[in-house]
Amino acid sequence: MRGSFSDVRETGSFNRNRTGAQAILARRFGEHLSLMVVPTYVSHVNYLNENDRRGTTAVGVGGELRLTSKMALTGEWIAQTAGVESSNQSGSIGFSIATARHVFHIFATNTAGPHTDLYAPGGDLDLGSGYFRLGFNISRTYTLR
Repeated sequence: MRGSFSDVRETGSFNRNRTGAQAILARRFGEHLSLMVVPTYVSHVNYLNENDRRGTTAVGVGGELRLTSKMALTGEWIAQTAGVESSNQSGSIGFSIATARHVFHIFATNTAGPHTDLYAPGGDLDLGSGYFRLGFNISRTYTLR
């Protein structure tokens, strides 16, 4: 289970406070393949219309294919099932490289950001027409001693 809260501060936006909930169901198949299904709900996602207080429900599916012990291909697709929906479903593909404690991710996506309230209602770019954004993330593992 995962919960989220967003406070949008962009000028001219409405429905600034958003909450989200996800149930993450994942399984690793052998050493190289991991798959997941993620039912999602986010409240008040329409930031353009102050009178539209609807949320969005969506179901995400994703996976990781390990190429080596330190490199992987990743992908996800989020289908909106009810509420506020974009004309484009959310999707991304990526490549990851791990070091001793860091993981570097580069990915292409059609959504405005990695936060639940940004990708749950759908992408704002049409992947079919070749429009996408390049993203980059770094994560680090810490150990408490």
